[in-house]
Amino acid sequence: MTKMYSELFKLSRKLNRLFFYKVLFLLLLNTSVSPQSNGDIYRKYVELFPTAKNVPSLAAGISKENKIVFIGSAGYINLENNVPATTKSVYRLASISKSITAVAILQLFEAGKLNLDEDVSKYVKYFPKKKWPVSIRRILNHTSGIRTYRNDEEFNNTKNFPDIKSSVFYFANDSLEHQPGTRYLYSTLSYNLLAAVIEEVSGKSYNNYIREKIFNPAGMSSAYLDFHQNIIPNRASGYQKNKLRLMENASLADLTIKFPGGGIATSIEDLIKFGNALLNNTLIQAATLDSALQPTKLLSGKIIQYGLGFDTRKDEFGNLYFGHSGGGTGFTSNLIIYPDDKIVAAYLLNIRDRNLENPAQLFAWHLMGEKTLEMPKKPLSDWMLTLIDKDSIESILNTFDSFREDSSNVFLTGVTELKNFGYDLLAYKKYTEAIAVFSKLIDSDPALVDGYIGLGDTYLNDDNRGLALRNYRRVLRIDPNNEYAKRMIKSIENKN
Repeated sequence: MTKMYSELFKLSRKLNRLFFYKVLFLLLLNTSVSPQSNGDIYRKYVELFPTAKNVPSLAAGISKENKIVFIGSAGYINLENNVPATTKSVYRLASISKSITAVAILQLFEAGKLNLDEDVSKYVKYFPKKKWPVSIRRILNHTSGIRTYRNDEEFNNTKNFPDIKSSVFYFANDSLEHQPGTRYLYSTLSYNLLAAVIEEVSGKSYNNYIREKIFNPAGMSSAYLDFHQNIIPNRASGYQKNKLRLMENASLADLTIKFPGGGIATSIEDLIKFGNALLNNTLIQAATLDSALQPTKLLSGKIIQYGLGFDTRKDEFGNLYFGHSGGGTGFTSNLIIYPDDKIVAAYLLNIRDRNLENPAQLFAWHLMGEKTLEMPKKPLSDWMLTLIDKDSIESILNTFDSFREDSSNVFLTGVTELKNFGYDLLAYKKYTEAIAVFSKLIDSDPALVDGYIGLGDTYLNDDNRGLALRNYRRVLRIDPNNEYAKRMIKSIENKN
């Protein structure tokens, strides 16, 4: 093997260095040719993921018929102190928290302590009545009309709310955005009101209720409300990448504004347990779960693929699944449950970023025989960005073309990668290079709206309002309802 690597290094002097590294990468991937079990394949995927995606860590797992097929982790939950990720590491679940809160509500419904179709103000006396009744069901399925975040400052809130009641008061006097049942408006804030119902009906704090009625019965020993100031064993730190694609600590966020809808933290082991507790009817009855998974029907008759606290839909192969995804400050998550196959799959990441794939979905498809699991692909946009001070933009774009024609599957090479590269160049204020990238997108597809938007954004940042306007107007000729282009045109014309 050493001799073979030596010959490869000699050969690299005669080959394009990109081609050389690709060959080496593939060689390392294929050193072992012996048959692999599903567990081995999943383990290899997890181990490669942090390096391939340039992320801190990944924890992922999958079970079938309540038996673990694989559970594992790789990378670091704290980069500054080199703390390795384990299957007991605690990650923020973000919006998967909504499913846990929904189950708590459904338990109280089963106990006959509440009616899902009653106005929520019947149970939460301090929540003022609105123009229209706001039912618990409408809150669960995001058709209540209660507002969502107004800006990033609310999403990354740093204010401390001492209890659920104060988090409800934060939006209690705001008018509804629409008549309940007429629109789907995803609202994390509205789930605070569900926690208030739980407290008023059960007589327990939200924290105590979910621990006694959900965490303990499901065996979730490492599940917590993610209080910033509390000492939580094995808690992962969150990260993000800035506009220049450099890793940094995620913004500070106080989750007391959204515990019920986005502020629960747990391990991959416990998240799999939660999924199995649903399948095993440990937490709620089968009939109750089935009713919660029915898609929502708006008053207009339009169907929304979201039930009572759960996404519910069919995958591209026609298999029914339910679950929830999450994206919080510094964290990404997903829980997928295939009830017919008794499969629970999940993953947790301590970063929010682009092109992360969906390990839970991919693991499930592999186990079901729908799609062979490929190893995680590297984002070509990130790799091209490392070349920008070494090679010409023409050479880099030629490299992109060569990879698109290649079948080795080492890199992600779709249109999105080229668009991302263009915006990375824009962030570095390399306007000429960004224009070349977006122009290439348009050359490949003259009807591609993203190409013209990219050109408009680049020209605007380069203080060329005339060419920016021209490209935004081209967008409207292709897509007359494009709200972003309309907004940018209005902004420029107002300044002129």
